[in-house]
Amino acid sequence: MRWPSDEGAWTNGSGDVRADGALTARSRPALQTPNYSDGCVLKHILNPSESAKETQHFDNSRSACSDRMVRRMTITAFRNPAVLAFSDYTVQGIVTDPNDGSAQDAFTSFNFELLPNLPPEHHNGRFRMPRTMSISITRIAFLRTGAPQTAGLLAHEQLHYDVGFVIARQLAREFNIIDAATDAALRTTINQLIQLHFHTRARLIQTRYDRESNHGLNAHFQRVWSQNMRGCLANPHASQIGGWML
Repeated sequence: MRWPSDEGAWTNGSGDVRADGALTARSRPALQTPNYSDGCVLKHILNPSESAKETQHFDNSRSACSDRMVRRMTITAFRNPAVLAFSDYTVQGIVTDPNDGSAQDAFTSFNFELLPNLPPEHHNGRFRMPRTMSISITRIAFLRTGAPQTAGLLAHEQLHYDVGFVIARQLAREFNIIDAATDAALRTTINQLIQLHFHTRARLIQTRYDRESNHGLNAHFQRVWSQNMRGCLANPHASQIGGWML
């Protein structure tokens, strides 16, 4: 990640965490608009002669709505797309896994970005990340020319992509609780967390997954990993997959 811009704002970056660990700049995808479809609307009472019952109803509604708005004001993670298709892959003559140098039918990893580009914010005399930021996960996907486009291959590759998303969720939770006395100290902590989660832990999980599943050829361990990932995705507070920390 590049820190900071001339204006002191967060500078966006991305990273292929299954390659050499280097971060490369990329364009920012469109931001997702928060969903307010649960009816969280504050009713403004203009008539002072309304009944106490109606006023109490407003107060209760306002309180419940405020609670939901507070819960929304947290750093989150999202991915686009959520589910991969072979049409998402770039076809090329040779595909190599950078972890072990082996030739493969496909390779899947992910980019990450912090969006939007905002400066740190002050809160209770300390610096923290703005709660309106999100971690965006997008695909890195290559398919060997002539490779059989089977459901099994796509399922194996989808899990590699899912690793990026579940790690981003864990990192977002940690971003929500960190703060620091200075801007520089906050940025140091952020870079350390990015290195830990998106590089060290992601690489360990990806490597172990390919080793145990033999790049998807070992049906037993592919099922084990797929079951573990389904459980991990279903639990928004998951901090590990198969005993491996996210």
